Amino acid sequence: MTTTAALVIALVLVVGAAAQRVTGLGFAIVAAPVLVLLVGPAPGVVLVNVLGAVVALLVLLRVRRDVDPRRVLPVTATALLGVPVGLALARAVPAAWLELVLGALVLVALAVSARAARGAGAVSGVVPAVAAGASSGVLHAAAGLGSPVLSVYAVLSGWPQRSFTASVQPWFVVVGLVAAVLQVALEPTALLPLPWTLWVGAVAAAAVGTGLGELLVRRLTPATARRGLLVLSVLGASTILLEGLVGVVAG
Repeated sequence: MTTTAALVIALVLVVGAAAQRVTGLGFAIVAAPVLVLLVGPAPGVVLVNVLGAVVALLVLLRVRRDVDPRRVLPVTATALLGVPVGLALARAVPAAWLELVLGALVLVALAVSARAARGAGAVSGVVPAVAAGASSGVLHAAAGLGSPVLSVYAVLSGWPQRSFTASVQPWFVVVGLVAAVLQVALEPTALLPLPWTLWVGAVAAAAVGTGLGELLVRRLTPATARRGLLVLSVLGASTILLEGLVGVVAG
């Protein structure tokens, strides 16, 4: 890997980690397009999952006191059940069509949740949490769209932004690592050997980004952070949809 590529990855890690600290998600949305371009589709997705878990762990160390186990355990446990389904779906359906359909579905869900924001809290109980968790696992493994699904659930269930930011980090750690391991098991070539210096630099960049996000979040209201959450979710879903559309037209 060239020095320029390593510097680009470091910058992406800083920006992605800052977004993750402020809104609760955003690392994969910022990092995935760049990493996939630099190292290839399969290795890029594995790298995003592993580095995303590192970023989430760093954020979690700062916000662990705000984690709500009652909210995060159901969505994380059921997401793990959805990951193998998502990987199987990704292998069975052409990537472009999968991205196109799932991206459109998530955008519709985000639009509905935004319009329903005034009625936040109407969705509650175990069933919605299980449904959100399972679908987030499927979509995360299939197209990297797990976090926008979680943001839809957060809005509809009235999940306070501060608690959401903290509580969703264990999801990224557990689901990201499990997805990476299963993907490598299915496709060993997706495991990209990287020098230890790059890993050290990646962790350092993630730590800098997390610290930057800490400074930003102190100056933002929860409402502003929630709007940032929705913007990043729309950006992520739109990116996937456009990638799918380009692939369908080209194919």
